[in-house]
Amino acid sequence: MKHLKYIPLLFLILLVSMQYSCIDQKLEDCLPENKDIRVYFEYTPRIYSGTILDTKEVKDIKLFIFDKDGNFMQEKHDAQPSFGTNYYMTISLQPGTYTFVSWINLEDPYKQNSYSNLDERRVYIEKDKDDTVRTNPLALFYAYRTSVDVKEEQDQSVRLSLTRNTNTINIKTKNFVPSSNDYKLIITARNGIYKFDNSFASDTEEVHYTSSLLIGGDQQLSGSQNILRLSKDRKDPILKILSPINSQIVYQANLMTLIEKVNEGGEVIDIENTHTYDILLTFARPYVPGQSNMDITVTINGWVVNMDNTELQ
Repeated sequence: MKHLKYIPLLFLILLVSMQYSCIDQKLEDCLPENKDIRVYFEYTPRIYSGTILDTKEVKDIKLFIFDKDGNFMQEKHDAQPSFGTNYYMTISLQPGTYTFVSWINLEDPYKQNSYSNLDERRVYIEKDKDDTVRTNPLALFYAYRTSVDVKEEQDQSVRLSLTRNTNTINIKTKNFVPSSNDYKLIITARNGIYKFDNSFASDTEEVHYTSSLLIGGDQQLSGSQNILRLSKDRKDPILKILSPINSQIVYQANLMTLIEKVNEGGEVIDIENTHTYDILLTFARPYVPGQSNMDITVTINGWVVNMDNTELQ
């Protein structure tokens, strides 16, 4: 039984050895173990105008992690996701409190800056020298969750609710006689820069989303343009159709005014949750170059805009 008196001494030697090991390795071996966390994405399936997400639209997923002070910790990137209700990303974090931010399809022409602090991070759409976007950007989606507590327990999961950050504007004419395929659709808005909490980061910088309107089999013009999100807080997005003849204005209106006129008798278009706008312009008589908005009936998602006493431009 004499050997029992050596056990406390051996325990003390082992404890001291562990302490010196922590010092030698700069405490890295003494920190709590990282915990694996599954991050799931919640979304509303795509429906007609209140579109949230079609899984086929998801081309790229980026997940950003910030600590409780807003310092950037890590990024997880899936460039070829098989997205669906059971999709998740796995990250490894030490116990603590974090902010999770995700952007889906944050690829060209969308950009982000490289600041390391959450408050300074920005997402924006790349423009050319005259503030024009000449491509039709992918749908952009966003999720944000703060005060996420990572605990010691295993098998922890976090769920992020996705928001669609783009609108699709579909334009079609009726009873119009186009002269060529060179008509232009231009939507001008101040919605091109966002903070990482998805609030607007600029009140002044304009974006001109530009695309072509083509003549279809019915000999009418039609086209589609994705733009960054419309908001009740931004009253000034302007929609224009330009003729190939000296870029004369065929039609021009304030897009938010049109939507508000539809909602005058009661809200039938929920701006925050409607992401597709089908706009039909019905001309009562032939277009005369140089004159805009000539006897045009405007319909948005099947609802006729009340044009009485309306300043549209």
